[in-house]
Amino acid sequence: MGFLELEPQKDFRFVVVPVPYEATTTYGKGTKNGPAAILKASQHVENFDHELGFDPAEKSGIATEKPVLFGRLPVLIRHLLTNDKFPIFLGGEHSITPVIVRELAKKYRDLSVLQLDAH
Repeated sequence: MGFLELEPQKDFRFVVVPVPYEATTTYGKGTKNGPAAILKASQHVENFDHELGFDPAEKSGIATEKPVLFGRLPVLIRHLLTNDKFPIFLGGEHSITPVIVRELAKKYRDLSVLQLDAH
């Protein structure tokens, strides 16, 4: 199941990367299910932007990676950045963030992070 239920695209700039990881949670287990839940919910989002007058996902191209193991994140991030892709990570547990930020900061010195927390 891909993000926004989009068909696979040949030319894409953005890559959604599900990271179903859970290792440090102490209460309320299930964070590893977060990425799949977000992908499922994304199928109910209206893609067309009425202010812009087009579907940004269709124009820019979005691909969805298969779920990636936490230990493979650095290698995947470097691969995506080398190929000029813009990764968007879906996780469930906060401990994935430092690994992601560390790799992205190697390429983007003026990096900003937007982290949404579902509590």
